[in-house]
Amino acid sequence: MRRGRRRTHFISRMLEIPGDAFVKTSAVTLTSDCEALVTGCRRILEYQCTRIVLALCDCRMTVTGEDLTMRTYFGNQIQICGRITGVAYG
Repeated sequence: MRRGRRRTHFISRMLEIPGDAFVKTSAVTLTSDCEALVTGCRRILEYQCTRIVLALCDCRMTVTGEDLTMRTYFGNQIQICGRITGVAYG
């Protein structure tokens, strides 16, 4: 077992959390067309007021719109606000 897997297994046992809770995936939650909460973000590739491109754990995501801002960026979680007109993966 690799060291990272051993560490994850140890933490999940210690906290009594299922091991699949630590899977490295991404999730996007859209709240109307004004807010998106993105988890699993590795890097910000592009940041403009009309386009934000993110490198996620498992793909690349592009958010388009107007007056886009990143309200929070903590750990691997980003909150994008503004008028969101599109979300594309690939």
